Amino acid sequence: NNSSYFDPHRQATAVLALSRIENLLATADLAAAMTLDAFAGRSGALRPEVHALRPHPGQVETARHIRELLEGSTLVDIPYHLVPRFRSWTADAWSDPVEQERRFDIAWDYVPPPQRHGREAFYERYLPFKGGKKHQPQDAYCLRCMPQVHGAVRDAWEQACRIIDIELNSVTDNPLVFPDAENPRYIEDQVISAGHFHGMPLALAMSYVKAAIPVLASISERRLNKLVDPANNDGLPGFLIGNEDGTDSGFMIVQYTAAALVNDLATRAHPASVYSIPTSANAEDHVSMGTNEARHVLDMTDDLGHVLALELYTAAQALEYRQDMLNAARGLADRGDWKALAAKIGNAPREDHASHATFESEIRALMKALINAGEFHAGVAVRKAHAKIRESIDFMQRDRAMDGDIRSICALVSSNVLIADLS
Repeated sequence: NNSSYFDPHRQATAVLALSRIENLLATADLAAAMTLDAFAGRSGALRPEVHALRPHPGQVETARHIRELLEGSTLVDIPYHLVPRFRSWTADAWSDPVEQERRFDIAWDYVPPPQRHGREAFYERYLPFKGGKKHQPQDAYCLRCMPQVHGAVRDAWEQACRIIDIELNSVTDNPLVFPDAENPRYIEDQVISAGHFHGMPLALAMSYVKAAIPVLASISERRLNKLVDPANNDGLPGFLIGNEDGTDSGFMIVQYTAAALVNDLATRAHPASVYSIPTSANAEDHVSMGTNEARHVLDMTDDLGHVLALELYTAAQALEYRQDMLNAARGLADRGDWKALAAKIGNAPREDHASHATFESEIRALMKALINAGEFHAGVAVRKAHAKIRESIDFMQRDRAMDGDIRSICALVSSNVLIADLS
């Protein structure tokens, strides 16, 4: 772990690890973009003027990359009242023969005029229908702080790349021979024992990356967890499944698996570089353990890839639900039957109630807004990645064994096929 004959192994291992992390950073940005689309989330935290105020290079680059992946999305920044929430499918959920093929029902709740007191300005901007999307000024940290977290990991990677570039273009032999030394009197003037073999520059750089890996995995798992949690997933079905037979395990076990992997990565993040054990009868009395550090990082990239794959697997399911639910609402509105749309809304006043005329007027406004919104879809790059996932993994309409799906998504991430054509 210290002598010069470890240098090629240490350097090669570090190069392999950093190459993998470069691809995993791109994969993490893609997973984040797909998840943000699946949430119909907010893009304000990605805007360039925001990051110009705190211009860490990795942060700026991450925000730019995710904005690019989301380009063309009609889901991000959608008005909250347009987004219905999931309601379990029933035999009479849809009256139209084509609509009867759907795997879900949709719902909103109406906010009657007496309950709007003190929020009049709000309801001048938004229609009084509560669906799946919560109205709040900001997303959770795992969505809002993606540039800061991914960016910090990217900066750690960039620093390690800078170190390894120097290492690969440097002399690390011992002793060093200077045959052109002027007027050498003794051999020691030409042959110098120095310490370029010491691996601490690389070891500390890889310790930095090693600490960053669980961070990137952790924020990915938090996004995954938010997708499956019905209390926090903004109207998607619990565990992203809507079985009418009630066996709703869905993506629960996927989150379990991601949580276990993140925990394992965190326990492996202790830096080897801080613990020197002397060798060679104390001639080598302070060593870097850089080979161990590089080897640990390389090993950890596998599980980081697995966590990101699990997020992509989950986000693909969530995105399909979100798009289908929104487009079902739009299709319902496009029929021009306000009563059919009203049937999906709870807390509606009776026809003989004084506020029914107001209700009808607002339903018609919702119908018009849905029609005018156009088709709902993810960003161009996200759609492309989603289509590649669907070539190998079908939407999960009912609970099924997931081991084959998980092998497939991990293979897609490992092969880099999902990011091959993305900037």
